[in-house]
Amino acid sequence: MKKQIQCLLFGMLFFSIAQVQAQDPANMALLESTTPEERAQVQTELMQEKLQLEDTLSANLNEINLKYAKKMEGVIKGDSSKWTKFRTAKRFDKEKDQELQELFSKDQFKAYLKYKDRLKKDGKEKLQQLRQQ
Repeated sequence: MKKQIQCLLFGMLFFSIAQVQAQDPANMALLESTTPEERAQVQTELMQEKLQLEDTLSANLNEINLKYAKKMEGVIKGDSSKWTKFRTAKRFDKEKDQELQELFSKDQFKAYLKYKDRLKKDGKEKLQQLRQQ
C-alpha cells in the first residue's frame, strides 16, 4: 500500500513538472511584452463582460486585477526556474481567488470559477489583438 501511494505521488509530481515544462514560449513572450496595467484592464473587461458584473464592482475588480498583475510581473520577467515560477503563480492565483470571493456574491464567484480557465485563453487572445494594433 505504501509503495502504491509513493508511485501515485511520484506520478502526480511528474505530471505537474511536465505541465510546467510544456508552457508555450509564445505565450510567455506575449505576457513579457505587455504591462501589468494592460493585463489587468483586459482581465477586468473580460470578467465584467462574461460574468455580467455590475459597474459598482468595476473599480474594486480592476484594483485586485492590477495588484496581482503587478505581482506576476516578477514571475513573468524573472529568471527563476520554471518550477519556482509555477509555484509562485499558483500561490498568487489562490490569493487572488480569496480576494475575489470576498468581492463577488456566491453566484458571481461560482460563475467566475466556472469561467476561470476560459478567461486565461480569452485574455491571451485579447492581448494578442492589443499587440497587433
